Amino acid sequence: EDEPIDVLIGHYAHAHKPKVTTGRTVVFDEFPGGAYETTLAGDLQRAVSCWLAGTDGIPFDSYTDLLENRDDESRRSDALLWFDENGIDPDETHVFDDDDAHATAPLAAFTILAGEDLGNGYERADLGDGTRAVFNRSTGAVSILQPPAPEYSTGIVAMDGTPTKRMWELVLGERLNHRAVLAENERAEYVRDALNLNAVRTSEYVKPYNSPDHVHVDEDAALLEAIADKHGDRPGVITTTTALEEYDAAGVVDPERDDHGALTGGVSDGPADAVRWYGNVLGSNKFKDTRLGAVIGSNHYGDGFIKKWGAYAGETVVRDGDGKGTDLSYTGFGGDVLQHMREHDTLQSVMRFGRDGNGAVVYVHTNTLPEWFPLAGEGRVTRTRSDGEREVLNAAADLEEWRTADLAEHPAVSVGERQVFNILNRLAERDDAPIAREFDGRGYTYRDDGIREVNDHGEVSLEPVEFENAGEETVREISRSSIYTWDFLNQTADPGADRSDPPGGSSSTPIDAVGAGDTPPDPGD
Repeated sequence: EDEPIDVLIGHYAHAHKPKVTTGRTVVFDEFPGGAYETTLAGDLQRAVSCWLAGTDGIPFDSYTDLLENRDDESRRSDALLWFDENGIDPDETHVFDDDDAHATAPLAAFTILAGEDLGNGYERADLGDGTRAVFNRSTGAVSILQPPAPEYSTGIVAMDGTPTKRMWELVLGERLNHRAVLAENERAEYVRDALNLNAVRTSEYVKPYNSPDHVHVDEDAALLEAIADKHGDRPGVITTTTALEEYDAAGVVDPERDDHGALTGGVSDGPADAVRWYGNVLGSNKFKDTRLGAVIGSNHYGDGFIKKWGAYAGETVVRDGDGKGTDLSYTGFGGDVLQHMREHDTLQSVMRFGRDGNGAVVYVHTNTLPEWFPLAGEGRVTRTRSDGEREVLNAAADLEEWRTADLAEHPAVSVGERQVFNILNRLAERDDAPIAREFDGRGYTYRDDGIREVNDHGEVSLEPVEFENAGEETVREISRSSIYTWDFLNQTADPGADRSDPPGGSSSTPIDAVGAGDTPPDPGD
């Protein structure tokens, strides 16, 4: 360009281009995730075999030959000498000539050849220039992390509402100083008063929702139906894709799909206005003006994901004990990865709602919010309904008055008269009983007193939450205040203090001691 451009806005991938970063301050908005990671899983064997077959000087003929004979000292030494003389670089020369070729095949081959066994099923290799690779022996996948190299930039700024410093340093290949915009005691106030974000926790359990066996469909359906009944509106929902598939299969929510069967985020039917899922909400403004939300379940991609990022950092990560739920823990750096994957994802999801400054009420059906996050209330799904109970409710809704035998003989009811009697009396004894009963000497007669309004899936208790939209002037004031928050909150009482580092000194650590990331795992994880 003839005229200089002051600000360039691009993708994470542009950070690899020196002509884009030279002489500029490079700003990364939100964690790059998998932007700098490549994984060879199902295509690994073909890619490595193709590269070895076309490369002279390496004494291995195929992927299988390399894997089975890499401990042969003579052949190993010759192969390492080849890499020492030719470098460990991607090879793009054959990718257009052979469908099995892959540019990162040389890097994968070197990782398998020279990787250090970490003792937990993973091997790790340093490929130079900050590039690290991990070989998962159980799945046969190689994952390669290639940080950008903006060495000619004037500075690097990483912005993240839920940062894990060691992850950022590994992904960018740079040492960073962590400067918090909000002090520890100001975060809750900012969420509550400035953002007007009202979180209602509805579970004391972690609820990892990445496996169908862990998804409690009836409980979640009861909660969503109760939220819609309480507010007279359907909430926007953020959960895992696994949970959404289970809701769809059970007929709870009918999510819309594109021509390829992929979720679009729209909902045709059910107690949800729209849906999003972990992995596609970071930086999203889909729910920015949504006043009612629900975040259901938490993220856990499995032990392999945490071990892999631990391996990137050069650490052997394993589970620390047999704990589950809130007691689940990992050794060393694995704890940071777990927190980033679970608690940080939950927090980021909650903060997708009401981002326009008017705030929102968000029901959080997992106990993975950070301890500092303010709660506006609590709620619980106290019980879910059995199939027989739903049959009785649906049958009774067709009648104005009935006796126990009437429902037991109803063609849509499969349970016996004793169970029908117990179900009806449980409903009649509730404080907000949806049926009235009268004893006439021979038995009970029941009458409809709002049974059509009963939650089909369960009983839910939700504390009332006072919520008012902020006016336009308040929203504008929040925006103005946010711009200047940095200068206001990072002042120190000591006018002569050194502000080059946060209180307590620099938080930088050597790059060799860092690592991790937060993207969904590739097939090999």
